[in-house]
Amino acid sequence: MKYKCFLFFNILILASCQEYERMTGIKTRELTQVTYNQATVQGTVDDLSGLPHEAYGFCYGTKEVPTIADSLVQLGSSPKVGDFDAQLKKLNPMTTYYVCAFIKEGDSYIYGKTIRFETTSAPVPVLTVIAPSNISYTSAVFGGLIQNFESDTIIESGLCWGISQNPTINDRKLMNTQHVNPFQYAISGLNAGTTYYGRAYATNKSGIGYSENAVIQTLPFALPAVSTGLATDIMDTSAVCWGTIVSIGDGQISEIGIIYGTTANLNGADNDTAVAPSYSYTTEIARMIWGLEPATVYYYRAYAKNFGGYGMGEIMSFTTLDHIDLPSISFTTIEDFFGMGVKCVAFLNSMDGGVEEAGFAWSTTNPNPEKLDGSHSYGFIEGESFRSEISYSYFIPNTNYYFRAYAKNKAGIGYSETRQYTTLEPQGPAVSSIKVYRIHATSAFVIGSEDPWPGYNSSTSGLCWNTTGNPLKNDGVSQVISDISQAASKYTEGKMDNLLPQTTYYVKVWGENSNGIRYGNELTFTTLADNEVLKDYEGNEYTTVKIGTQTWMQENLISKKYRDGTTIQNVFIYNYDDRNIDYWGIHYPSGSAIYNSTLDACPMGWHVPTKAEWETLATYAGGTQVAGNHLKEAGEIHWYGNNMGDNSTGFTATGTAAMINGDLESPTVVARYWSSTLETTNVNWSIYLFKESPEMKILNLSNTGNAFSIRCIKN
Repeated sequence: MKYKCFLFFNILILASCQEYERMTGIKTRELTQVTYNQATVQGTVDDLSGLPHEAYGFCYGTKEVPTIADSLVQLGSSPKVGDFDAQLKKLNPMTTYYVCAFIKEGDSYIYGKTIRFETTSAPVPVLTVIAPSNISYTSAVFGGLIQNFESDTIIESGLCWGISQNPTINDRKLMNTQHVNPFQYAISGLNAGTTYYGRAYATNKSGIGYSENAVIQTLPFALPAVSTGLATDIMDTSAVCWGTIVSIGDGQISEIGIIYGTTANLNGADNDTAVAPSYSYTTEIARMIWGLEPATVYYYRAYAKNFGGYGMGEIMSFTTLDHIDLPSISFTTIEDFFGMGVKCVAFLNSMDGGVEEAGFAWSTTNPNPEKLDGSHSYGFIEGESFRSEISYSYFIPNTNYYFRAYAKNKAGIGYSETRQYTTLEPQGPAVSSIKVYRIHATSAFVIGSEDPWPGYNSSTSGLCWNTTGNPLKNDGVSQVISDISQAASKYTEGKMDNLLPQTTYYVKVWGENSNGIRYGNELTFTTLADNEVLKDYEGNEYTTVKIGTQTWMQENLISKKYRDGTTIQNVFIYNYDDRNIDYWGIHYPSGSAIYNSTLDACPMGWHVPTKAEWETLATYAGGTQVAGNHLKEAGEIHWYGNNMGDNSTGFTATGTAAMINGDLESPTVVARYWSSTLETTNVNWSIYLFKESPEMKILNLSNTGNAFSIRCIKN
């Protein structure tokens, strides 16, 4: 009875199922080959219904019930009954995942059972090193290759290095910021001649992996070769230490100096505190070392540094002297100096300690003035006495000052007793009126001088004259425009124009600067009558002199016109400035000086002298070997240096320079004159006078590029 009821019940169920549509069967079977980042999963389609199927595959994720909203592996749109599998990739290590098979049937998704699995931990990276290359003194290139490279699992990679084997990232490192594999980079900042070890590294969540060691041997960097010299100028608290750089080694010298101390353990400038460095390179090393203890042995050595390090000289020693006293000084005199400043003189009673500077200090308030109050240094002292001329520009006029002399040696600064001095009003330049000469009917020349003390010279200077005496600046004033001296005193020359014939004049030289104006002594002279002077076509005036049977111009020709009024071509004027014509004359090319046999540059009734006429003059003056002495103006005003002239003939030759082969000679050294006589075609004889020679030379120089002075002789 029971069996009949059960059979009836089953028949009833079957009859009931036939009323529903049949669905596909799908199963999630198992996972294989599970690793740290992937796994293989299998599934089975048991049966396929008659409905359409659009997709099948696996869905997975970290949720316990994965759906198609999670990660998918779709295998297509035409499933078949039977087994299928797929790889799940890009999984995270040591992570729990859930996976199930699925199939889309019509508008519905059918899921198999969910299987849980865990990925394994990832292995640390495995690397090999790329051999070093491009090794230099301070750099090299090497790299690495990650054998198990997974770009999404590598956190960091790069290079590390050090001087010990198996360096780690705790040593020096350089990251592979581009995240490429393989990778190579240049490392720098290495020491020359040093063995380094380098490894490639990479990290992931499981840890860090290193390659094998690469050995990097940087190139040796030659250090400077240095020799230590003997110490000099040894005092109680100082000395000068010397050295020489024998060779600079590899690369430039960046530092030189002396290291020193009271022990012989001087290993290097980096480790010694007593260093006197310099950062400019010279082959000689010399350093003054201060602050030493008296009567003490010091050790020292010279050094030089290049990029490779320090090159050290030999260790040498010196012993400082016993204690040195400050200088002892006596203040000798203090007085006015030509109205321009204060003259101070002092005497060193002792020279112990090598006096290196001396001078004078002053103050208006401190009865014992010191150098910092106000001072003027005399400079290095070689003798026992020293002096200074101190311009009034440093002081307040009509003010009482306290003065002390001082001197400095290695022990410090010593001072003299105090002297008091009341300053004067500052005065202008110290000028002198020397002489009036070249006196004509309407003009005359004045020579003046000025003591060339620095800071006291004129800013302007000139001449002043009148006919009544005691002329002042605004009386007929003329600016002095020519500095005619290279001698010890500064000679100047000025010209007075527009004078009246046969008139007595009084003249002074004046100089002016910010301190005021000063006048030279007064000179007096009387101009000539109009008929006592020779005039050229332009009206320029000349004095003349009779020498033996000849009558000569006493001055050089300065006319720019021939006597018929025609302009003379190609004349040369000193410094191309017409203001110099009065002082240096005009230099004429031979073709301009001697135009033809009837027309030259001289005034009417006068001519350019022939060679024979020059020889006559030389004979009268004692012969060519000594004639130069008797033709040249005496003294140093117009001749520089040891002029041997006495002007006994009255010819009054002055140094006026010349153009010789196109070059200008010095104006106070030489004088050259033309003759009208040709030695050969286009070569005129000329006359030559030199500052330190007694001769009058007659020369046959080429005319090309030459321009000489003219002295006319009366027909």
